[in-house]
Formats: sequence, C-alpha cells, structure tokens
Amino acid sequence: MRITDIATSALLAASSTGHDGQISDKWITELTRTRAVIHQATGMVVAEFAIPAEQALARLRGYAFATGRLLDDVAADLVARRLHPGVVEA
Repeated sequence: MRITDIATSALLAASSTGHDGQISDKWITELTRTRAVIHQATGMVVAEFAIPAEQALARLRGYAFATGRLLDDVAADLVARRLHPGVVEA
C-alpha cells in the first residue's frame, strides 16, 4: 500500500469511529471490498492494453474524472462487465 493510501485510510477511519472511538467493522469490510474491485478493474485494463498497473490505474482515474464518476463506480462497472476495458483508452 502506498503512503497516500495509508494516510487516506487513517483519516477515513478517524472520521468513521463511534462514540467509543472504535472503528466500525462495516467500514473496514466495505473498504476492503472496494479496494479489491479497483484492483480487479486495474487488472482488466492491464490485460486489455498490455500496460503496467500504474498506467492502468491512472487511466481508470482519468476516465472516472472525465465522466464525473467515482473511481469505485467505474471499477464496479468494469468488473460487472457493464463497461468494456477499452473505454478507458488514453
């Protein structure tokens, strides 16, 4: 995990704690599921274009930004085959 991912996770966890300061198990489960879907979608773009994972993730992020969507939603659509990996062409 990159340092930015760790920092983001820590900030989100801090804002997701309950009154007793405990992090919600639901929040941790959701974060893990979302990360897995993004990794799967990245792999699909890697396979489609034969590019490194960093470039594939950048294309996913760029497509999400250009279309005004969340990266999580774009990744979920790719994994569910509602989008073809070719749509994130640079």
